[in-house]
Amino acid sequence: MSQIETGKDKGYSDKEIMTAVIRAVQPGMQLRSYLESESDSPIKYDGASVQSLFLHALETGLKDETIRAKIRPLTDNANVSDEQLIEAVFMAVSAETERSNKFSHFLNKVRDTKARVSALQNEESVGEKREVLAAIKQVRTELSAVQSEVKTLRETVSQRNSKEQPEGESRNVAPTKRSKCDKCKTSGEECNHCFHCGGLNHIARYCRSQSRNPSGNGRRLPPRDRE
Repeated sequence: MSQIETGKDKGYSDKEIMTAVIRAVQPGMQLRSYLESESDSPIKYDGASVQSLFLHALETGLKDETIRAKIRPLTDNANVSDEQLIEAVFMAVSAETERSNKFSHFLNKVRDTKARVSALQNEESVGEKREVLAAIKQVRTELSAVQSEVKTLRETVSQRNSKEQPEGESRNVAPTKRSKCDKCKTSGEECNHCFHCGGLNHIARYCRSQSRNPSGNGRRLPPRDRE
């Protein structure tokens, strides 16, 4: 098989290679002359023995099991001619070479398909990542817009409330301290007296007494009784 591959590498045709291989394994003239001269040898080399040895050497010399199986019916036939062997080997080698080329083409096609599938998967993965990133970016943009609208709405509501609120409500009014009569001022007690008559449980505005200043207060009413 190595001789066949070497011949193919050098550019010889398949038929030329097969012919050279067959001739290489055939017994040469020197071997035949030597065997014929050894007439007294106990080992007899007749034509049938030489042919059988040649066919056996041809079959076992082929490394490719497929080619060997195809020519085995011929190598088992002792009456096969050289032309039949050359044609059979040529056909077997051609068929095996074609099968090997087709198989190599198939393997290359499978590799290319796997490479394309892998490339498409990578592109799909990159595309999906880009779509996810674009969606996240869009959500962030929309969220930022919503936050801006909420902020603007709050400012508008705050301004509207400040305009509708009366001025008096916007300031803290300190509670009016209740005035005391002179007696309560001196004693430091809480004053519940009427500043008009000095009575309890009513103020000067609702006082029914006709007397004037019995409690010793001034003529003017305190702020609490001017209401």
